Amino acid sequence: MRKIIASKKDLEKLGLFYSPEDKKLYKWVTERAFSSDGEIVTKKVQRPVNQTLTKKGYIAFVQRIKGQTFYFLQHNLEWFYSHPTREIPDGFVVCHVDKNKLNNEPSNLQLISFSENLKRYPGKKVDCRTWLGTPEVVRRREATKAARRLQQANKEE
Repeated sequence: MRKIIASKKDLEKLGLFYSPEDKKLYKWVTERAFSSDGEIVTKKVQRPVNQTLTKKGYIAFVQRIKGQTFYFLQHNLEWFYSHPTREIPDGFVVCHVDKNKLNNEPSNLQLISFSENLKRYPGKKVDCRTWLGTPEVVRRREATKAARRLQQANKEE
C-alpha cells in the first residue's frame, strides 16, 4: 500500500529529514564499528533516500519502512520546509505555478484546493491518492471501516 506523507511531523516520526539546501531526503542509520581499542562503537549517520521520477513526472523519494513503501514527493517536502504552516491541510494540494513538475523551487509552489487544481487541468484523469491519502482522511476512513465491521459483528450475534 502507498503511504503519502502530509506533514514534516510525519517525516520526523519515520526518522527522516529533508535538506532544502541539496534537495535530498535523508534517513538516520545506526552503524556499528570497532574502535582502535577493540570496543564496539555505535554512531548515527545520514544516508540519502533513493530518488525516482514517478509515472506522472514528479520527483519522488521512495523508502520502505517496516514492510510499507512510503513515497515522498519533492515538491511537498519543499513546501514543508519553506512555509511556516509546515503541513498540507485536508482537501488541499501543493501545485506548480508554471505547471513544470521538475521546478520545485519554493517560489514556484502554491497551496490550492483539490477542486481548484482539477480546474487547472480540464479533461485530465484524476488521481485522488494525493488528496485521499492524507493522514486525517485515512484515519477517518479506517474508523468508518472499523465501525461498519463492529455493526456487522453485532448483527450476526
